[in-house]
Amino acid sequence: MSWNKHLSRYAARHGGQFFGCNDSRTGAISLGSDGVAVLEYKGGLMVINVAHVNTGNFVRGYAAVSVQAQLERTYQLSLGAKKALVAGAHIVLRQMDKGIGAVAGETNLIPDYGFPEVYGGRHISTSDQHFTKNILKDLDLRKALLSQPDSGVKVAQSGAEEGQHCVQARAPLVKGAFTGVDDWDLSWPDAFDQERAQARLHSNDFSQRLDALVHLAWAAQRAVLQWRMPSV
Repeated sequence: MSWNKHLSRYAARHGGQFFGCNDSRTGAISLGSDGVAVLEYKGGLMVINVAHVNTGNFVRGYAAVSVQAQLERTYQLSLGAKKALVAGAHIVLRQMDKGIGAVAGETNLIPDYGFPEVYGGRHISTSDQHFTKNILKDLDLRKALLSQPDSGVKVAQSGAEEGQHCVQARAPLVKGAFTGVDDWDLSWPDAFDQERAQARLHSNDFSQRLDALVHLAWAAQRAVLQWRMPSV
């Protein structure tokens, strides 16, 4: 079942708007996955879409949930998935973060952020280690990440407005060489098995997985906003 069909139903159930073109000829997640949903969530807007990341050798699709945060100055955080699940995470993350260093000086040291059960094995890069240590203490964020070891969080400046940032939670969409995750149920042969296709469309797997990612984005946004940035 395609991403677009699942996401359009998800948006309708949550009172949101869906934008996208379903193409019955496409089944792979790299195709037929242009759908975007815009929802109201806890007093703000939330955007859900697929982020395609080109690693140079292949393109991977990630479910991405984005919210906004207004900060005192430019800040960057890239928090990757557990290495145990994503053996090639560094390759992908380098592509995701390309160019960020030109906006905010990325640190190369690897500090101890504590809570190894949550952050151990995760690639973490940031422009402000002290502020990041405060963010990563947040209990809701830690719980959300602990329950989703394949997911990651990214915070970066968005748009031209000073202090406007995007807080994004994302997770790989399909099982591949680097991950054991296959809980979005986006595999193809719907045209050959209509009964199975209908069962997928009405299952809760996609909704539950996306609900968890939505909660992670909200927890990350809340963690970022509850601390004042240290003075320069």
